[in-house]
Amino acid sequence: MADPVKHNAFSLTEMLVVLAISTFVVIAVFGLLNNARSSFFNQDAAIDLRNGMRNAAERMSLEMRQTGHQATVAQFAILAGQGTGGSDIIRFSIPILCSATSTLLDGNGNPAYWGAPLTWGCDAHTCMDANASCAALEYKYVQYALNASNQLERKVLDGALATVNNSTTIIGQHITNMTASVNGFIITLTLTGQKTSAANRVISAVYTNKFLLNNTGG
Repeated sequence: MADPVKHNAFSLTEMLVVLAISTFVVIAVFGLLNNARSSFFNQDAAIDLRNGMRNAAERMSLEMRQTGHQATVAQFAILAGQGTGGSDIIRFSIPILCSATSTLLDGNGNPAYWGAPLTWGCDAHTCMDANASCAALEYKYVQYALNASNQLERKVLDGALATVNNSTTIIGQHITNMTASVNGFIITLTLTGQKTSAANRVISAVYTNKFLLNNTGG
């Protein structure tokens, strides 16, 4: 009579070894996936932060490059360290139209009136002066400064440095510092930003922009 078939089975020790190896593999795979996920979120936050600072800096430079000097008098001021958290404040005027009949340049080819557009990108007297009269300029200065919420603000000031109603616009987020310097007719603007990613990591970045002032004499 033939011997009955013998069935081999895993011992308890072998099962524990297999379980340990499987657990290690699963933990390693999830660790890699988590690292990849964190890296993605961190990179996404860094790109978003840098793009936001670049857009803010380029928007500022497009407007500020129109300022400069007239009769050797600077039409802009960099108030170093006087802003939120020791950041700089930038305040300036640009050539404007203040009535339907006014011109940007006078007979000598110099800016006829220096003031501030109420809204960014304005190029008409209807948004450069409150009453369309050049006898008094209600919108005198554009000012860029940080607020306590790490936002970059653009606002318009009158001749007494009071903020014009409804003129404050937020043009940048997550900005922790702003500095500016002038060398001849070249302005160097530097923005520093900080943002917490979805992976709870603090991301920092710096963006620097240099531009030439258009009005350089007179």
